Amino acid sequence: MMRTENVARWLEAAERQVAEPIEAIAIGAGGAVTRSEGLAALDHDFSNDFGETGCQPIYAWSKSFVFFVAEYEGAVQLRWVPRSPSAGAPEFDGTSLDPQAD
Repeated sequence: MMRTENVARWLEAAERQVAEPIEAIAIGAGGAVTRSEGLAALDHDFSNDFGETGCQPIYAWSKSFVFFVAEYEGAVQLRWVPRSPSAGAPEFDGTSLDPQAD
C-alpha cells in the first residue's frame, strides 16, 4: 500500500512539537530560503514507500534545532538534532516526530 507524505506538513508538526518556529529552510542545492518560501516549495504529497525517495534533502533551522530528512532504503522521515551543544543523550538519526503529536 502506498504511503503518501508531505515535508511541509512534517515541518509544521515539528514546530508544534518543539514549540519553536522554523527560521529558514535549505532544499537540495538551492540554498536557504525563508520559512514561507520553503514550506510552499515543499507542500506536495509524495510516495514514501521503501525503494522510492520521493522528496529532496532539506535542512531547516529553528532557534534550538536543525531538522533534516533521513532516508533508509528509500523511505524517508523528518528527524532533528540540537542546533548547539546540549545536555542529554544523543540518538541514532536524531529525534523524530511523535506520531501522537498531530
